[in-house]
Amino acid sequence: MKTKSIIGLVAGALLILSAGAHSILGWKAMSEQLAQTNAPPDLVQGLRMGWMFGGPVMLVFGILSITTFLKRFRGDLESLALTLRERARALIDIAHPDFREALTAAARERHLLT
Repeated sequence: MKTKSIIGLVAGALLILSAGAHSILGWKAMSEQLAQTNAPPDLVQGLRMGWMFGGPVMLVFGILSITTFLKRFRGDLESLALTLRERARALIDIAHPDFREALTAAARERHLLT
């Protein structure tokens, strides 16, 4: 198993674990610190919205990271095992017929196809 995959799994787990703490536990401490600085109310509201949005975003990225790891682990992501030439050919094959000629020419320009 590749190091990048393992790092992705660990990062995904950390993101999921920290998402709840970020959204639920972190704002209380942050708002107390903001109260001490006499920050304007609109700034506090903007920070609160950003802070609350950050938790779900971290959760989603964590789930995506772990899902990608599991798919790689099971071998579902076959395209990761393809060479650049095979990927180019696969993309051209599924492209709309009107664009295949242009894509083939672009791939030949980049020396992906002969």
